[in-house]
Amino acid sequence: MVYFLALFALFLAAWGTATIRAGLKVWRNQTPPKWAARSNPMFREAVWQGVRRALVPMGVFQWLLGILFLAAGIVINNDPSGTPSPGPLWANLLLWLAILGLPTSGWLAFSIVSFNRPQFLVPRHLRNQLGSKTAKRQEV
Repeated sequence: MVYFLALFALFLAAWGTATIRAGLKVWRNQTPPKWAARSNPMFREAVWQGVRRALVPMGVFQWLLGILFLAAGIVINNDPSGTPSPGPLWANLLLWLAILGLPTSGWLAFSIVSFNRPQFLVPRHLRNQLGSKTAKRQEV
């Protein structure tokens, strides 16, 4: 079980790294990778622009999710006799970091997509765009 969680955590870390790298390209006003540059027909254009603005917090969210899976697998792992053990201190600290960081990074990404706030976490050249909720409110 721990090996599966470690493999899944590695996948999330790779995905999070790719997302953060794409977000840094957006921050530097360079062309992001094709998967981040093209629009998605499932979302309105304002939502997709917000997703491009929030790539860095989304990548941090993916990293923290991988840390959560890995640390939970280590902490919950039972010893050979079958009795539960609290796990090592470093794994418990990583687990708490992930538990506290996941909602924070998730809400930051939601706030950037929906309202284009907080401004210091939005790339400088995209700060004048409207958030997806504000753009939808102005359409009606």
